[in-house]
Amino acid sequence: GQWLVQMFVLRREGFRYRPILSFRDPGVRRIMALMAPAILGLASTQVNIFVNTLIASFLPQGSVSYLNYSFRIMHFPLGMFGVAVATVTLPVAAAYAARKDTPGVCSTASSSLKLVFFLTLPSIVFLALAAEPVIALLYQHGRFSHQDTLLTAQALLFYSLGIFAIASVRVLAPVFYALGSARIPVRAGIASVAVNVGLNLALMRPLGFKGLALAASVAAVVNMGILVLAMDRKFGPLGTRDLARTFFSILACAAAMGLVLFGLQKVAAPELGRASLLTRAAYTLGLFLAAASTYILLSLVLRIKEGTLLLGIFTRRNRSRE
Repeated sequence: GQWLVQMFVLRREGFRYRPILSFRDPGVRRIMALMAPAILGLASTQVNIFVNTLIASFLPQGSVSYLNYSFRIMHFPLGMFGVAVATVTLPVAAAYAARKDTPGVCSTASSSLKLVFFLTLPSIVFLALAAEPVIALLYQHGRFSHQDTLLTAQALLFYSLGIFAIASVRVLAPVFYALGSARIPVRAGIASVAVNVGLNLALMRPLGFKGLALAASVAAVVNMGILVLAMDRKFGPLGTRDLARTFFSILACAAAMGLVLFGLQKVAAPELGRASLLTRAAYTLGLFLAAASTYILLSLVLRIKEGTLLLGIFTRRNRSRE
């Protein structure tokens, strides 16, 4: 379906597709040569999740389910924000790379990372603090009890900590491929898997399935850190100080949003174990709207550039529609 939509649009632009595959074509050969390291570089998260599931099978019953359910929820902001920013970043970075404009590539990567931070850090805070009502709304039906909700929420808390790092890897790894440097993401991915396995073995006994989720998040941060430092040293400057300053400014804004979210749940929280589906939906939606409006307002008050940029994009779209 996605392919068909794109083909119709491309056809209007004058493109005509012919299903011809030639392994002698230099472009096809280059794609095949880059595919293996590209898959290895981007698949570290999936490999880590597979390892977590395998190790969780040795833990008490239900551990695998709690990890799987929470991982699905974690992928919602990743799919909305991480993949979206990565999709937009790649063609711009590739265009700069084709012109041998390395500073342009680094500037694009840095701006994309800041946007990832702006979109994912509040997602982390929301999922961490509102994990219970979100899971109760989505899963607490039939044999999925309130106790299952509480345990899945614990897994989601630790999984969510790595959302910003996983999204950043999705942005940075393709940029390295555009620069013709496929080995660095592969090495970062291998290091990430090694850290994940080591932490799994160290944390599986004291923390149980929660330790496996935490290990995956730490491994993602390691992967991201290697890519950021490698790009800064080999192709930079990437502006790591500015990135760090932006990260902590956005984190402070998200933390303030978290305080509001925490206070709302203390003041007005239904008994999710007995609440109806409609009550759960209204409560979760209310928390989301309160958190989102607080975060947007704070980002504008603190003059966070990415918030102003996104607001300007939406304002221009609304004006163009009118």
